[in-house]
Amino acid sequence: MKAMNRTMKIKLMAIAVALTTAACTESEKPLKDNPTESSPAANLNDNVDGKNMPSRNLNLNLQQTTVSGLSSGAYMAHQLHIAYSDKIKGAALLAGGPYGCAKGDLNTALSACMTVKKPMDVAPLIELAKQAEEQGSIASLNNIKNHPVWIFHGSADNRVNDNVTQASVDFYTQLGAAPAAEFNIKVGHGFPTENSGVQCDTTAEPFINQCDYDAAGKLLTHLYGKLNNKVQTMSETESNSGKVIEIHQADFVSEGQDNTLADTGYAFVPDSCASGKECRVHIALHGCKQNAEAIDQAYITDSGLNPWAATNNIVVLYPQTKSSYAPLNPNACWDWWGYTGPEYQSRDGAQMQQVINMVEGLTEAL
Repeated sequence: MKAMNRTMKIKLMAIAVALTTAACTESEKPLKDNPTESSPAANLNDNVDGKNMPSRNLNLNLQQTTVSGLSSGAYMAHQLHIAYSDKIKGAALLAGGPYGCAKGDLNTALSACMTVKKPMDVAPLIELAKQAEEQGSIASLNNIKNHPVWIFHGSADNRVNDNVTQASVDFYTQLGAAPAAEFNIKVGHGFPTENSGVQCDTTAEPFINQCDYDAAGKLLTHLYGKLNNKVQTMSETESNSGKVIEIHQADFVSEGQDNTLADTGYAFVPDSCASGKECRVHIALHGCKQNAEAIDQAYITDSGLNPWAATNNIVVLYPQTKSSYAPLNPNACWDWWGYTGPEYQSRDGAQMQQVINMVEGLTEAL
């Protein structure tokens, strides 16, 4: 896919970072701790509270880009990792199934890929991925074996069966990866946090669960290795935090593509990154009924990713979908069954390209 020159319409908004504490652990196969390869810089034209500020540069190392997602976001994160494993170097999936599961059919997605009550055979899906590799519609599957992968499924999840998530573990294992998996925490269908969201074992909006479990810290540590402690107090947020920026997502939709994205996406930019320090990018994909239109910015501010990103030079990109009835997507899910077209899980998929364009657009001059 050719890089495209676009103008990003970005406005900075100050948002306080969540105030929590946690320790960090080392992953088995993390990316290197400190980025060393520099990418083209991007200007951030600050407009805080209506006051024009001097432009700043983002110095991003896109060789350490990773992705995570919950539910439909997990399926999308998995698709992105498989199709763009030359660009995305690790993945974390929460309550999501394997590549190709839906076979381009909504009914299959709602049954075999969510509620199946017996173990899934991933061999046909591996074969499907190999065929896509041979056709050049995804990157080399050999890349995957060297990437860190973290997979989570709550034992109280009544929306997605654990056999579905286990199939993702099996899929990666058969590709030669060594995914870390956690299935024993009593969490409903949601993103587990230390102290934000609904009761841990329930499944309810905003699908962020208060569980005394820091999934954000766990997954980022597995993807990147040992991390600095996250932001802990208000005084720290004032000096070592960051800001959430708005992204005009239509700028990243190619001519001729349907735009199934919301008008506005978001990214959390640590102060260190805005000041020119070399930083990495993590893509965080919400689930169904979790876009900003449905739950405001809860997934952005309450999932727990930003406090870790603030102290570890990680820009977190939060792309946003929108609900629609044509194509049929009333819950604003990411496309993992083909509502954007038959190429939905390949490098030719519209949403796939648009997310990658957004990542690469962060490094374009404004």
